[in-house]
Amino acid sequence: TAPYTFAWSDDPTTEDRSNLLAGTYGVTITDGNNCEEVRTYTVTQADEIEITENITNVTCSGEATGAINLSVTGGTPNYFFEWSNNAFTEDISNLEAGDYTVTVTDINECTAVRTFTVDQPDSLRVEETISDVSCSLAEDGMISLEVSGGTEPYDYTWSDGSNAATASQLSGGTYAVTVTDNNGCE
Repeated sequence: TAPYTFAWSDDPTTEDRSNLLAGTYGVTITDGNNCEEVRTYTVTQADEIEITENITNVTCSGEATGAINLSVTGGTPNYFFEWSNNAFTEDISNLEAGDYTVTVTDINECTAVRTFTVDQPDSLRVEETISDVSCSLAEDGMISLEVSGGTEPYDYTWSDGSNAATASQLSGGTYAVTVTDNNGCE
């Protein structure tokens, strides 16, 4: 029998509730004859959006061979992706070294933001020490290389066919060398 009164466990006295946090809410409804009905309601929420990444670093310094592949859980699918490099896909590729930030938004407009770093090896650097031949027809010249950067180990291909870090028993002339690191960077 009307009128009805409402006594909620967290103090409000209105019939309807909105903007509630997740939790359990009890209400006692009393009618005009002091008859009571007690009800309990649970408001749930989705799990927090979790982002897991798989980063592929740049193979050779200065290239754009990096990638970031994501796996997203929680929230409420479907997800919308917005990257700091203006990409709108879950996974991005052809990346240079640097920082990339993604904002993942679920269907309820809940968001998660993460920043990832794509690394690259240092540039290959070659320094040489040259020992000239002692006489015009001698074959006692030597070129010794010191290589840094890139990814070890290094392979050496000399124009005279040798493949060591030091080319020796050289006659006077010009020699070329290609140094290749473990990633195929030259």
